[in-house]
Amino acid sequence: MVVEENEDVGEVFKAYLELFDFDVIVKTSPPEAFRLSQSEYFDAYVIDIGMENFAAIELARKLRSMPDNLRPAKLIATTAYADDERENCLAAGFDAFFIKPIDAEKIVEEIRGGSLKNSNLRRREAGSF
Repeated sequence: MVVEENEDVGEVFKAYLELFDFDVIVKTSPPEAFRLSQSEYFDAYVIDIGMENFAAIELARKLRSMPDNLRPAKLIATTAYADDERENCLAAGFDAFFIKPIDAEKIVEEIRGGSLKNSNLRRREAGSF
């Protein structure tokens, strides 16, 4: 899942990740992303941490405290701001931290480099494409 308040940026992330055969959903707010995460499993979340009220940090904490069957394998933080939030993000449970503009191939490497249950941002049902 991509969580990005700028819908256009989210759609660009989605289009790029789909080139690598990821199945991607974009949400524009952490509460919306969390609601969906309670009923669907996602292997990885790419989350813009520059959203209001540090809601992205809270989302990461909530995702990391979920039951095993819903807890994501990877949380990736992105930001257009300085590196000064890196420690807060890692403490909240993020696995990686990227400052925009991002080399999108590095995001793909980070997603694939973990212990993902499959190589998708969202688990695909058997037989689906």
